[in-house]
Amino acid sequence: MKNIFTFIKQMKKIILLIILVLAGEAKQSFAQKQGKAIIDSLIAVLPKEKEDTNKVNAYIKLFGEYIKFGDKDKALVFAQKGLSISSNIKFLKGEAKCLRSIGTVYLYKSDYGKALNYISKALKINEAINDKYGIIDSYQGLGNIYSYQSDYPKALDYYFKSLKIEDSISNELPRGRASRYQLKDFFNSEAEPRGINRQPNKQSTAYLYSTIAGIYREQHDYPKALEYSFKCLKIMETLNDKKGIGVSYCDLGLIYRYKGDYPKALDCFLKYLKFNEELNNKQAMGTAYTNIGCIYSDQLDNLHSLFYFYKSFNTAKLLDNKTGIILSSGNISENYLDIYQNDSLSKGQTLITKEHISHTELRDSALVYLNIGLDVAEKLQEKYWKSFVMSQFGNFYYKQKKYNEAVAYYLKSYSIVDSTHIMREKMWRSRDILSCYKNMKNWEVAYKWFETYIQCKDSIFNETKNKEITAKEMNYEFEKKQDAAKAEQDKKDAMSMAKLNQEKTKSYALYGGLALLLTFGGFMFNRFKVTQKQKNTIEQKEKETQNQKTIVEEKNKEITQSIEYALRIQTAILPPTRIVKQYLENSFILYKPKDIVAGDFYWMETVGITDSKFQISNSTQQSEISNLQSEIILFAACDCTGHGVPGAMVSVVCHNALNRAVREFGLTQPAAILDKTAEIVIENFSKSEEDIKDGMDISLVSLKFESSKSKVAKLEWAGANNPLWIVRSRHSELV
Repeated sequence: MKNIFTFIKQMKKIILLIILVLAGEAKQSFAQKQGKAIIDSLIAVLPKEKEDTNKVNAYIKLFGEYIKFGDKDKALVFAQKGLSISSNIKFLKGEAKCLRSIGTVYLYKSDYGKALNYISKALKINEAINDKYGIIDSYQGLGNIYSYQSDYPKALDYYFKSLKIEDSISNELPRGRASRYQLKDFFNSEAEPRGINRQPNKQSTAYLYSTIAGIYREQHDYPKALEYSFKCLKIMETLNDKKGIGVSYCDLGLIYRYKGDYPKALDCFLKYLKFNEELNNKQAMGTAYTNIGCIYSDQLDNLHSLFYFYKSFNTAKLLDNKTGIILSSGNISENYLDIYQNDSLSKGQTLITKEHISHTELRDSALVYLNIGLDVAEKLQEKYWKSFVMSQFGNFYYKQKKYNEAVAYYLKSYSIVDSTHIMREKMWRSRDILSCYKNMKNWEVAYKWFETYIQCKDSIFNETKNKEITAKEMNYEFEKKQDAAKAEQDKKDAMSMAKLNQEKTKSYALYGGLALLLTFGGFMFNRFKVTQKQKNTIEQKEKETQNQKTIVEEKNKEITQSIEYALRIQTAILPPTRIVKQYLENSFILYKPKDIVAGDFYWMETVGITDSKFQISNSTQQSEISNLQSEIILFAACDCTGHGVPGAMVSVVCHNALNRAVREFGLTQPAAILDKTAEIVIENFSKSEEDIKDGMDISLVSLKFESSKSKVAKLEWAGANNPLWIVRSRHSELV
């Protein structure tokens, strides 16, 4: 007990130390001051500048600086001003850069329609003026749009197009260029600008490898993700680019975290932190703190994770990084709630019981940080982050088993992401809503959200999409090899021509022989291409046949799993065998559905008649009934229209109708119950615009006992297309 109190005191001291550290870091970093100085100097000279290319470039630089500080609204204003001037003076290159910049802002605001419109316009201008660097930027911007919407085949198509152009100009001199932004990641606290005035083209190629690795990571293709991340790391190490090396380790850390290899993930994130500490890159350091905190949180080490989340939160506040504040506050809130829920501070340490720590204080602290995130999200006015905070509130109430409050926030979050078409977020929210309704035992609504969750999941992770992704990569590799072969051939041809020019005076026979050799080589190359094409066609047909077989098998598996889930829902409405045995001791039930689930079902209800009113006995909770005069046992064998899933759906409607006839309308006579049941079923089906002829055959029996202890009962029966069979032994007697 003494050790427990000592540990609690140490924990409180550590938390107090964290708060003091956060309060002590009140000064802005040198990098932030420097950034604001650049902004001030640019704004100061703008009035003096004429409306020419220099002013456009100044607006573009201001856009980049405001993006660094996360102020997208001001960044958008300067990009629009630059676009207006560029259009007036016919500065096409500046116009394309401004269009690309405006598209980037709308991308961050999750307005993908506008983002696609502006970046597509930028691409057309860059193609018209043959600005290869501008084309690369536009392709990557379009790839980012589709990546955010989880359309990975289209995203990879644009990334590989960009990579192909990078390869084609890899020997050109480096040039200055507009900003490139990495893909937002769920675990990153910001979208860090990349490639501003980049140096060698290899550096840009490395960042493309990093982006492609992120696509494979999101598809859970970890071998491919690691392959491209290590390609990125190798180039960055060759260039001795410390920032790039750090980014590579961050990417590797995310992949290892997705795989569940926490030691390797933690090692990579610590290296990422180290490189950015050397560069004094506060923004990237905040990202590192967040990722390190997530690793400790995954391992239930709440003390260490809380420490790093506080560091991330403080860094984001210093930089006024609104998205970083939202993420960090959400992480801190979940940490407090985990301590509140699990009664522990870290894995492997002494448990803290509820009487030794103020749970109210922990829960209130969690709510305080959630409200901080909500306040920032409201100011940010971006749909994605508003949805994220709503989901955090949902998690807060879900962990406390307050499912009604949780589902209300999850539904708010879902409505936002549904309007932005972020498929991955829709999948997560539908999964959260499904969990709430399952816990509330609202099976009908739960099944609806289960279908939504499966549709979203299939849209992101289906096999066809994986094959399209593989095809994009194979096509890129093939075109790359073709280009290399063509370049090599062009080089050989140039050398041959130079040699021929020098030996022009030699024998014409040598010219003729060389021409014949080239012609023969071209013929052989052409025949090789034809043969290779035929071989590829045959192999493709074989793959398509195998793919169709695999798709059919997978669909059959999914259908079976869905039906089995429906069986669990249908089984939940059937009376338990132990309850049937309690009231009908010598009874038995023969129930054999044809297709896992069925339209057939059996039903039982008991009614105790007192002096004043009916008492409906609940099948899951029996209780004594005072002044019981008699007891009625109702049971039925029912056969609904159809079989399999359609029949099961009709059986749920009919089962509910039977329950209502007895419980809501207080009926006990079989004939009256069947009449009311038919009326309810017809009423339910009449809401459909189509003519529904589904119904139910039933045999319903009522056993009315004179008292709860009497063994003498009166039997009444009513049926619809099903008879009643009475079988008794020779010596039995019906009273």
